[in-house]
Amino acid sequence: MKRLFLFVFALVLSLGHLPIVNATTFFSEDFASKSLGQMTTVNVASNANWVYGSYQGDDFAKMNGYGADVASDDWLLTPQITLPAGAAANLFYTTIKGFDGPALQAMISTDYDGSGTPTAVQAATWTTLGGALPTNTTGYSSATSSGPVDLSAYADQKVTIAFHYTSTGTVSGAAATWEVLDVQVGDGGAAPSVAASASETSVLTQTPLTFNAKINGGTPPLQAVWQFSDGLTQTGAQVQHQFLNPGDYTATVTVTDANGLSATSAPVNVTALKPQAYVLPEPKGTLRVATFNTYLNRTVEGELAADLGAGDAQAAAVAEIIQRVRPDVILLNEFDYDPSGDALDLFERRYLAIGQNGAHSIQYPYHYVAPVNTGVQSGKDLDHNGTPGDPGDAFGFGSFPGQYGMVILSMYPIEADKVRTFQKFLWKDMPNALLPKNPDGSSYYTPAELDVFRLSSKSHWDVPVYVNGKTLHILASHPTPPVFDDGTLGVDKDVVDWNGTRNHDEIRLWADYIDPAKSGYIVDDKGGKGGLSANARFVIVGDENADPKKGDSTNKAILQLLDNPLVTDTDPTSIGALDNTDARFGASADDTIEDGLRLDYVLPSTFGVTVDQGQVFWPGRTYDLSRLTGFQTVISSDHRMNWQDMTLNVTAVDDVMPSEPAPDSGNTATSNDGGSGAVGPWALLLLTGPLLLARIIRRKHNNPA
Repeated sequence: MKRLFLFVFALVLSLGHLPIVNATTFFSEDFASKSLGQMTTVNVASNANWVYGSYQGDDFAKMNGYGADVASDDWLLTPQITLPAGAAANLFYTTIKGFDGPALQAMISTDYDGSGTPTAVQAATWTTLGGALPTNTTGYSSATSSGPVDLSAYADQKVTIAFHYTSTGTVSGAAATWEVLDVQVGDGGAAPSVAASASETSVLTQTPLTFNAKINGGTPPLQAVWQFSDGLTQTGAQVQHQFLNPGDYTATVTVTDANGLSATSAPVNVTALKPQAYVLPEPKGTLRVATFNTYLNRTVEGELAADLGAGDAQAAAVAEIIQRVRPDVILLNEFDYDPSGDALDLFERRYLAIGQNGAHSIQYPYHYVAPVNTGVQSGKDLDHNGTPGDPGDAFGFGSFPGQYGMVILSMYPIEADKVRTFQKFLWKDMPNALLPKNPDGSSYYTPAELDVFRLSSKSHWDVPVYVNGKTLHILASHPTPPVFDDGTLGVDKDVVDWNGTRNHDEIRLWADYIDPAKSGYIVDDKGGKGGLSANARFVIVGDENADPKKGDSTNKAILQLLDNPLVTDTDPTSIGALDNTDARFGASADDTIEDGLRLDYVLPSTFGVTVDQGQVFWPGRTYDLSRLTGFQTVISSDHRMNWQDMTLNVTAVDDVMPSEPAPDSGNTATSNDGGSGAVGPWALLLLTGPLLLARIIRRKHNNPA
């Protein structure tokens, strides 16, 4: 879950972060030490806990129970605070809420013993305090000041303040993200002071920049007014502003409290630069192949189609990237599957077929879509939380069938009858599978669970594409992330690495599939056995959720492919990855995700394919097209497209031209049962009649609408 900002000119985000510094302060914590500072945590339930976090200049304590093992019950506590006799004490705190879930509770106790154990916390008497809190149910709120919370009833006592986080589950809508930016206890009364900051000191023209006012003291309510040297003003402690022309600019903020006392910050200096043109290399070789985790997933079934129909800025940015890179074959990960095909149809007609921001439109005559395991219920309690039927009990984690689906778009014919899928292949049927075990060595999953447990969290597809008489097998997948479990096998002690081991074996399936000596055990969804023949040409594409050097993958799982003699790895890079200086795992030139990991791969076979060139689409900060990617902010996706140009050479064992209709703008290969017998375009015409025929004719002869 990430903050998704709508970048519009002069957008006011909030009144923002208004911490109070009092005339007399009894306790203060603003997490500026880059840690939880004086605060302590107590975990009563779930494997999630309060942690330190930072974002765009703000430091905070953060708790998020989404994806935890069970519903959360977690406490963030101050040390014991002594309130003098007769003190008119008040509590002030500032919070941000992300997405939907139960409200955070500010609480006070006079009998908590400070031992830091769940038993002690639960034995203490806690009283809920007031204070303003954000109430949003989508996205991230602005920073919200509690205002003064009266503690005069606790004068001449020793107290502990707690922030109590609870969730009702581990999925969207049940577990919000809460951030506490500061906590102060004092008697109030100080005049305000203010310091201003900007998220960047150098920015491209017409690019939104975040300005923050850190306000101390003053009597609420307070008002913050920004003055920019381009002549514009904005109101709010945190605002977005962009400069239209190159030059050096300043910004100051003036804060006024309820008593009319005011303070003005020192100026913040910002340089606005004219962007450089980001130019992609001209195509080389036979074709350009790409993979792109588009982040076009939604939390509710049908929501993606609704968003695309209404007009969606994120989808437009995804489409523009595709239009500018112009791959001949591309795998889209995290594109929600729906059996009707409405979402894909809308994306093709209203986004790809319409030029975005001066880019040329692009239309793919062929595509392949099929069901995936995400959201398909197993009938078992696979996440062992005692509540069968929730997203963690699906064959792949998901709120509905098809969430986080996949799509292949192609300029070249797909031989639908030769597509093979492995959606239903059981994990236990892989020889020497890395099935997760409990710390005592017993199986984490019961025999009954393993009897239904599918290896692929989404699916594995072998989709043969015919390129000028040569066959190229597109091996597409999207293994589960190796996180959201107890830890990493071989790294953390006494853990059950159920997602890490599954990710490892999902990657292994392709490593075995391309090797005739190892693939005999593999059975596709139609009962076909074995893998690719020797001297078959392939390219493995997808978000593999595994980095060879960084992150949490089990046994460096991706090395099963990168070090494989049957696979070519050119390790493509980008300028933007090195500019991603706030990456959680550190910036490397070959990163494909904002966290600073290499997760997305285009890996051709050593046989029959020569790689001519390749890149990760991630323009540097000073380039015009960085507006499509950004840094630590989701504009198009949190992933970056990986593309490679390649030449298909020599003769492969299955280089046979398919029997297929003449290319038409509506040709479709679609599998509705997950099997290898995909439905071809003319069969679809017979099944769907005049409606699809009208669609094909309209797309072929009319301008898209």
